[in-house]
Amino acid sequence: MDYRQAAAKIKKGIIGSCYIFSGPEDSFKEDLLKDIQVSLEQRRGKSFFLERIDGVHFTLEELLESLRQVNIFSGERLLWVSNPPYFSVTAKGDAKGSSKNRDARSEKIEKGLISYAEDAFRDVLIIFSVPEVDKRKKLVKAMEGAGALVEFPPLKGAALFNWVKKELAAQDRRIEDKALSRLVTRTGEDPGVIKKELEKIVTYIYPDKVVTEDTVDTLVPESSEGNVFKLVEAVGYKNMESALKHLHKMYQQGEHPLVILTMVARQYRLLYQVLLLTEKGSSNRQIITFLKLPPFVLKELLEQIKEYDQQTLVKAIASIKDTDLAIKRGYRDPAEALEYLIMQLIAKSATQTQK
Repeated sequence: MDYRQAAAKIKKGIIGSCYIFSGPEDSFKEDLLKDIQVSLEQRRGKSFFLERIDGVHFTLEELLESLRQVNIFSGERLLWVSNPPYFSVTAKGDAKGSSKNRDARSEKIEKGLISYAEDAFRDVLIIFSVPEVDKRKKLVKAMEGAGALVEFPPLKGAALFNWVKKELAAQDRRIEDKALSRLVTRTGEDPGVIKKELEKIVTYIYPDKVVTEDTVDTLVPESSEGNVFKLVEAVGYKNMESALKHLHKMYQQGEHPLVILTMVARQYRLLYQVLLLTEKGSSNRQIITFLKLPPFVLKELLEQIKEYDQQTLVKAIASIKDTDLAIKRGYRDPAEALEYLIMQLIAKSATQTQK
């Protein structure tokens, strides 16, 4: 089940003894953890102590044995186990000894965890937090069958936009469409980062109800990705001053020239791919699916490709590759080489336009 289904069950008081939280969205995991803690304390009338441990330092056998030792894990507790290896593709058995004995012992240990997950809530609730599970593993399949696997898929595109709107609606606020696109462009697609910015924005606009584009521009710092968009846009418009301004802004954000160069290279490859796909007659939806882009990113790219043709983009990508090699081989100073590249790209773009 996904985290929304799990949240609905928890609100009804349906809480298990063990969960695997799988996925990259750590902020949503923390939200669901709070839901569990609040629900348990309301229904049991007791406080639940939260203990966090690193799963790398505990085998599954050691963890289950610890749960049997009341003197170590006594009273009502929530045990958060981060990054345990038991559910991943690289997981190794907990038991030692011959292969046959180890397999038998590992199976017994895993059955112990499954049994724990299938029981009604005990005094200790275990939550395993992992970036991703291997669904081919018998243990993962069994835990999923026991209703213990909760998935937190990354929010992208429309799903992310809808989540932002719901977060604001819960506080009796709304956001303009342009402001929403600007917000995600500046923050990236990390819900944790977006949530912190929303808290700041809501406090700032009080008692107003609407988040505007000006508000986002005032409060939310531009991300490196946002500056790359503007850098490439400035190159396309042959605006040397603006291009260098955004380049220097990225330096101020602490980005290394090679990292910026990688981002610029990615941007030009995307421009080239989008240009080819549009010339082939692909729809926006098809491009989004094929390139796995958020809609607001495609919108920006479609605007930028108006300033380019295939030949210009091919030459730009070749120049970027040459600059990358020159820096990595020690022929050029990284910052100087990157600035020269930007000027070179603008000069070539201007020449192409004159033709």
